[in-house]
Amino acid sequence: PRVSIEVLNYRPFYIYGEVNRAGSYPFVSGLTIRRAVVIAGGFTRRARREPVILIREREKGVEKIDSELDVAVLPGDIIEIPRRLF
Repeated sequence: PRVSIEVLNYRPFYIYGEVNRAGSYPFVSGLTIRRAVVIAGGFTRRARREPVILIREREKGVEKIDSELDVAVLPGDIIEIPRRLF
């Protein structure tokens, strides 16, 4: 016998901070931070574009990672777009 498994629904990803529409969005395959920002309506005028903060749950606990825009997003990830100073 052969068994195949197909994931129907992934956990959403979350994005907040200096984006136009912060919130929870459905995860799609091939998602990067850059695409997540576009889904959330783009950066605000005050956004610091890089590095952004990627918060990811690991077996050892929550990990905060300074990331570039082309880093892959996983289901359940939280993306924080910080405010620039000037």
